[in-house]
Amino acid sequence: MQEVKRSTRKRKLRIDRVLILLLVILIPVGVILGIVKFLTSSSPYAKYEEYNEETKLAGSMEHDTNEVEDQYYLSVYYPEFNIPVLDKKIKDFKEKELLTNIKHEGMHFICVDYDSEQLFDRFTTVTFHQIVKDKDDKVVAKKDTSFNYDKKTDKILGVKDVLRRDYLNLLNDKAKTAKLDVKSLKSDQLSNFILGKNAVTFYLNDNLDQKMSVNYKDNSAYMKLADKNIPSLYQGNVETPKAQPKVDPNKPMVAITFDDGPHYENTEEIMKTFEKYNGRATFFMLGKNVEINADIVKDVYKRGFEIGNHSWDHEDLRTLDKKGVVSEIYDTQDAIYKLTGYEPTYFRPPYGALNETVLNANQTGYAFWDVDSQDWMLKEAGAIKTSVVKSTKAGNMVVLLHDIHDFSKDSIEPILAALSKDGYQFVTYSTLMQHEKDYLLQLDENYGVPKDIANGK
Repeated sequence: MQEVKRSTRKRKLRIDRVLILLLVILIPVGVILGIVKFLTSSSPYAKYEEYNEETKLAGSMEHDTNEVEDQYYLSVYYPEFNIPVLDKKIKDFKEKELLTNIKHEGMHFICVDYDSEQLFDRFTTVTFHQIVKDKDDKVVAKKDTSFNYDKKTDKILGVKDVLRRDYLNLLNDKAKTAKLDVKSLKSDQLSNFILGKNAVTFYLNDNLDQKMSVNYKDNSAYMKLADKNIPSLYQGNVETPKAQPKVDPNKPMVAITFDDGPHYENTEEIMKTFEKYNGRATFFMLGKNVEINADIVKDVYKRGFEIGNHSWDHEDLRTLDKKGVVSEIYDTQDAIYKLTGYEPTYFRPPYGALNETVLNANQTGYAFWDVDSQDWMLKEAGAIKTSVVKSTKAGNMVVLLHDIHDFSKDSIEPILAALSKDGYQFVTYSTLMQHEKDYLLQLDENYGVPKDIANGK
């Protein structure tokens, strides 16, 4: 019995020793943590380093501070994603967009927090909130900056990646209905937006209080993002067309263009001839012909020929109101987009005819001509060839033909043969714009299009 008591006593002694040892270890640790907490909480800048933990739903939170004596104290919370494109965007924001240069008297304090979220397992949205306070804690400036990353394309999205068609008309109408303090919106005013589960919201000023939303379901025709969660006219993967032939900038170029098609036979034959000469052309299509020649439209796109818009059924747009002009242009855009996922960049008005209504309604670029082959009047391949070659060699650069006529189709081989002997390269209108922009913008202006909208709004 005595042995049992001694054994029990020894165990109690061992437990007591362990407890004492733990206290010896833990008390100093607790003291240290308490000191750290005290020092932190007593920091004069602690209140400027507060953040909202609930809004950080994507990425890992990081925190930077910086003090410039007698000027400012900066506290920046930001996310890291280990995604180069997205992390670079955040780095650029920190380096270029922080409000450190505000004119002020005395010290001021810049507090930067953020919201982040993952959407549809594809998009990442980030919004930075900047608040600048003076030494009396009065708010002297606020700014909110948003951007959206698309994992599928590995890029930061701009408004033209999200919306299509005449989206400026849509947004201007929404702004007017909401009685927002804006006049006429332009694309460069729409960089601040956030994708949501049901809509994309645009912020029209730095404080996010002037805003409007575009609901995906109600505006599917305007949605360019091809995602199963976002309704749009085209939901497939957009095929990459065949690359453009290399261009020698030291040799002459000509953009040969075709109106009124596509044609069920001639368009294919014309493409074959251009490919024989390692060239490309641009086809300005009528919507009504796109609709009945779907396979040809797809083939034109895949083979690297450019598709342009020539209205739905060749109406003189000067005779229509704005609603009618929008229908002629954008019903055609829709028809092409549904088939290819491609949005034509350039519009050629029927007869080259314009007025203020057309200029206000259209959002795409314009493409005119300085060589009128008059194929519809000449009606003979040899005469058409002579007309085109003579005008092109005189220094003109954009040829107008029509692929709906057999005599026009028959003129292509002799035209390309004659011009290629003099070193001409046969390029799309867009390629020519890259090399002869000033010339083409002046051509547009000659037809009545201001240079600042000639390549689109």
